[in-house]
Amino acid sequence: MPPKSALSVSVGVPQPGPVNKEAVKRLRKAKMGTQSNAQLLEGIRAGDISMLGRAITLIESSLPGHQEQAQELIAASLPFSGRAFRLGITGV
Repeated sequence: MPPKSALSVSVGVPQPGPVNKEAVKRLRKAKMGTQSNAQLLEGIRAGDISMLGRAITLIESSLPGHQEQAQELIAASLPFSGRAFRLGITGV
């Protein structure tokens, strides 16, 4: 006779997997690089600080593809900057 236990598993009840597939989908969707410049600019203008953080990360990146995208994002955001202007050499 097996020892008494408060724990039991019902036969036929499927057990959950080790990975939450919905969480994986959300994380993949939220990864950096999935936003276009238009989406980043729209988010920044709407006050979304996570989009601002992603834009700052993009601008600080040293990858050549990111540098080109960052220059385009900065140029697209200048009309919304009020009386601010850009000073310095571009494309360096």
